[in-house]
Amino acid sequence: MFRPDHNRIDAKRRNIGDHRKKQFAEASHKEQKYPHRLNFYADAPTADITLEQFEQWAIDRLRILAELEACSFRNKPPAEVASHMKPLLDKLLPLESSSSQSSQLFAQRQKDHYSHFILRLAFASTEDLRRRFSRVETMLFRLRFNSDDLADRNAFVAGLELDCSPP
Repeated sequence: MFRPDHNRIDAKRRNIGDHRKKQFAEASHKEQKYPHRLNFYADAPTADITLEQFEQWAIDRLRILAELEACSFRNKPPAEVASHMKPLLDKLLPLESSSSQSSQLFAQRQKDHYSHFILRLAFASTEDLRRRFSRVETMLFRLRFNSDDLADRNAFVAGLELDCSPP
């Protein structure tokens, strides 16, 4: 029925080492780079943040997503949604373009990145919540993509290394 595989190492004899070293090891890619305003959130953040930042960033993003969801329930047209969301985005989740050369650019993009993953964890419990989160995050991405200037948008798309050419 089952053949023993003599090349495999017995589970009891594996060299596991000290599990605490692996658990508390330094993150291999602590410093994130955010070259573009837009983000596909491919890599999870690994740097340390305070508990206050964790809470505040999650609350700010949740307010943005809740307002976007409310706009979609009211069947507002995209132009009206953009004008309604602009003051909220500027207040709660500002994200300036790369050409602005702001001193807050890294902090803004870090907040955006971390808050996405915080809420991603919060919404991961059921399939319905995951779909809801995905839908409003897509709406937020679309809103940002349409409000981005052409140079930043083209740089972002070029950075994705897709196998296609622009029209």
